[in-house]
Amino acid sequence: MIPLVFHPIYSQLDLPHRHRFPIEKYQGIYDALIKLGVDCANFHTPQALDPSYLTQIYDHDYIHQLCSGQLDPKAMRRIGFPWSEQLIQRTLTAAAGTVLTAELAMEHGKALNLTGGYHHAFADFGSGFWHETGIFDETEIYPYITEGIGEDIIPKNVNFELIDKFEKVTDEDAAIYTRKLAKQEGIFAGNSCGAAVKGVLQLKENFTKDDVVVVLLHDSGSRYIGKIYNDDWMIKNNFSLD
Repeated sequence: MIPLVFHPIYSQLDLPHRHRFPIEKYQGIYDALIKLGVDCANFHTPQALDPSYLTQIYDHDYIHQLCSGQLDPKAMRRIGFPWSEQLIQRTLTAAAGTVLTAELAMEHGKALNLTGGYHHAFADFGSGFWHETGIFDETEIYPYITEGIGEDIIPKNVNFELIDKFEKVTDEDAAIYTRKLAKQEGIFAGNSCGAAVKGVLQLKENFTKDDVVVVLLHDSGSRYIGKIYNDDWMIKNNFSLD
């Protein structure tokens, strides 16, 4: 049997109302495996890493500020989870699970950690999930890789009373869906067009089969040959090529 790594804290994170991340899924995987007859003795429990361990890989100041709750508010918004002691313990334990899984894999040939990264970790910042309220918030303005999105310029002719909801899309999803438009639909569009399509798909539960959905694709792909449509650029930005 493949060694399995799990800790209940994987699913113990109090998130804001309507947060998109399904934190309960890890406990659900464990429960399903137990129900299928997997022996409890096959599970290994990680212990939270000492933050100093992470400074061997990540920027020292970043780790210190994150663990002590001193990270800049914009940096925390980019990570997408509100800071709490619970978040830090969950993060350190999940990272410990990855280390333990690697050690077990070296010993047994295979091993599996029943959790995953809930944001993209770079050397000195995290990025990925967010607290989605659907309401415009000027404090949420920060640069995106996707051109034209996240600018700090608000045109004076924008009437927010006519906008029902805001939907956020990650840079990676914008890039992936821009490429999908070209590959699957033959539409050579710009990066923000992929963001628009992905945004609508995230809202699909709000639609019925009789609704008419209109998505405006407002840019061509000619300016993105060296970026979105370039595999090397995608890899450089840690984006999936799927």
